[in-house]
Amino acid sequence: MKYVEEGKTAPEAIESALKKHNVSRDDVKVTVIDAGRKGFLGIGAKPAKVEIEVLKQPVEKKVKQLFEEIIKRMGFSAEVTVEKTGQRVLLKVSSEKSSLLIGKRGQTLMALEHIISVSLAKDEERAIRVEIDIDSYKKKRENSLKQMVKDTCEKVKKTGKPMFLPQMDSHGRMLVYRYLKSDPGVSAHSRGNGKIKKILIKPAGEDKAENGKTV
Repeated sequence: MKYVEEGKTAPEAIESALKKHNVSRDDVKVTVIDAGRKGFLGIGAKPAKVEIEVLKQPVEKKVKQLFEEIIKRMGFSAEVTVEKTGQRVLLKVSSEKSSLLIGKRGQTLMALEHIISVSLAKDEERAIRVEIDIDSYKKKRENSLKQMVKDTCEKVKKTGKPMFLPQMDSHGRMLVYRYLKSDPGVSAHSRGNGKIKKILIKPAGEDKAENGKTV
């Protein structure tokens, strides 16, 4: 993608273009269209004009820049490191405002993941899975969820009564079903409409007609 920018001098025009389009000097090819001139006492002055061509960026760098630009506009700052494994890009984020960036039940975090994934889909040929972990929230959540599932399964087997887990997104439900694979004493089924659903855990074999599950 190419952009044209003007400034009093070519270096000023280049700097202006880099800031305007949120790219670094290493990410662009610069062509000076017109070096401009100062004129005499302002008479005959002509602005410099440059063209910058944004080069193909590594996807992990693009994800990091998108995230930093979004939270900057939200009024937040953070330390961000990025890891790429196959088609998965993981952002590890540390921020003084981590609770606000995570949101209730991780909803803001999931929204950030969605926005970045949609933005990437316009430029990337292959689907990229973007994950954001803010102050180890996801790891802590997984440990907490695993313990909750374990405790709920024990209660269900002890009382013989079905129990609902709290509403959760598809990723949370996927983790629950993964944990339940090692416990043949219970079965589980998702209930509800939309992306956020509850999971009903029941004693195994109580209702074989509902032996399927929907994530």
